[in-house]
Amino acid sequence: MLNLESVQAAEAAGSTSTVFSLGRNTAIAAICAASETRMRTAALDPVSYRLGLTDLGWTPRLTSLVRDSKYRVFTKPTDWNGAQRLCTLHGGHLAVLEDAQDVADLTALLATNLGVASELAGQAVWVGLYMAQDPIFRWVDGTHLRYGGLEVVVDWDWAPTNCGYLRLERVNGTWRGSLKAGGCDANQFAFVCETSTIVDDSLSDITRGEERVVPASALGSAAFGSWRVTLFPAHSVSWYDAQRICRWMGQDLMWYFNSGEESWLSSWVAASNLSGNAGTGLWTALSADTPPRMGWRTTAADSNSLALSTWQLPRGLDAAASIPAGDTTGACGMLKPLPGGGFAVGLASCGAAIAPFACKRGQQWNGPPASLSAAA
Repeated sequence: MLNLESVQAAEAAGSTSTVFSLGRNTAIAAICAASETRMRTAALDPVSYRLGLTDLGWTPRLTSLVRDSKYRVFTKPTDWNGAQRLCTLHGGHLAVLEDAQDVADLTALLATNLGVASELAGQAVWVGLYMAQDPIFRWVDGTHLRYGGLEVVVDWDWAPTNCGYLRLERVNGTWRGSLKAGGCDANQFAFVCETSTIVDDSLSDITRGEERVVPASALGSAAFGSWRVTLFPAHSVSWYDAQRICRWMGQDLMWYFNSGEESWLSSWVAASNLSGNAGTGLWTALSADTPPRMGWRTTAADSNSLALSTWQLPRGLDAAASIPAGDTTGACGMLKPLPGGGFAVGLASCGAAIAPFACKRGQQWNGPPASLSAAA
């Protein structure tokens, strides 16, 4: 064992370099040591390293907002305890699925984003469920498992089946998630972390959407401005949160210049994987005004183009009938899938319903060019 006295004795003997053996470990050749009194600032080069989770390979494949939670999906596998520790470093915990709707929401989130679904197809993701006392399962926030359907899987090594995971399977063309419990250490799975937006409401790290240019053919003419629309399938939030995200990115929630632009967006959504998993619809900027009026909630920068808009609200929409009794958040518009295929304008509760959304930005039409010539 090295001690201060042995180091000082070697220095007092005038040795310029001292080698100390370290036990019987031949893999360690030597240890060099010096006392504080022999250290000189000029001879030292302090080096410090700051390592984050990304430096260690723990980068979320997907960061999504769902209701009042932020989900981070990690596809690099680890055991249940390791996953829980990594989630804690993000200020959260493994995902808590309070009811069957939460299971459906998480399954749809993973399935909607094709890259994630293909990586996890037929596999599983750890969630925050564990066996507190046989046969009682609890979530990591202390709540009981309140619904049935949990399947306990006995692993090949007969490890205790104490930890929960969500198995992803495609059945008849539809993604389904089933809750199971297996060995905490024997299995290596991807995992989903959950952080409350009360703790982390930042938007800088959320997964971005896909942006496309609105073709001039949809607008009727290139003279009516140039516009870009971004589809955000990785999030399922209220109308207010969708508006907040769009505004934070310097955009507006989707609004239609004409029926051609609505048809163009419907075709895009129908061709994406979003249509099969987001049954609630896609938020737009339409919201209730003075009953029974509806209007687009956009910034003043879009005012000229809105004034030229020829899009008409379909007849028969009833804002009062579109929201639950006692709802005070109002009715907001969305692009809703129809049972037989296709899409139509629909209404839902601005605060209670959750859905993906689309944002819009661009250069509006500023009127005809000024003429500098004068009549003779």
